[in-house]
Amino acid sequence: MKKPQEDILQQPALVYIAGPMHGSGALESNVHFAVKLGTALRKAGHHVVLPHLNVLWCMIDDEQDPEFWLDNDFAIIRRCDALIRIPGKSPGADREVELAKSLGIKVTGYDTSNTIDHFVSWYKDAPN
Repeated sequence: MKKPQEDILQQPALVYIAGPMHGSGALESNVHFAVKLGTALRKAGHHVVLPHLNVLWCMIDDEQDPEFWLDNDFAIIRRCDALIRIPGKSPGADREVELAKSLGIKVTGYDTSNTIDHFVSWYKDAPN
C-alpha cells in the first residue's frame, strides 16, 4: 500500500535506479554511472535500490537467467516511491519502468545534464 502523498514528502524517498547492465555500453561503466547517481541520492537524504550491484551476486552464481533478476527487481519496485531510468538500451529496465508506471510509482529519466536538485524538485512536484 502506497503512503499518502503528504507523508512521502516528509521523509526520504525509496528510489529504484533502472538502467542497462549489459544492453549498451560496458558493464563497468554502467555500474559506475548507477553507483555515482545512487551515492548522490543518498547524500541528498534518499534511500536507494541499486540492482546494478547484483553483478557481485552474478560473480558467485552466474547460472541465473534474466527473468530471475527481473522477478526479484519487480518485487522490490513494488515497494519503492520513485524510479529513475538512466540512459542506455535495456529491455529489462524498460519493463521495470512499465511496471512502476502501472503501479502509480513516480518515474523520471536521468542523464548527466540533470542534477540531484532536479530530482528532488521533480519528486516533490510530480503527481502520483
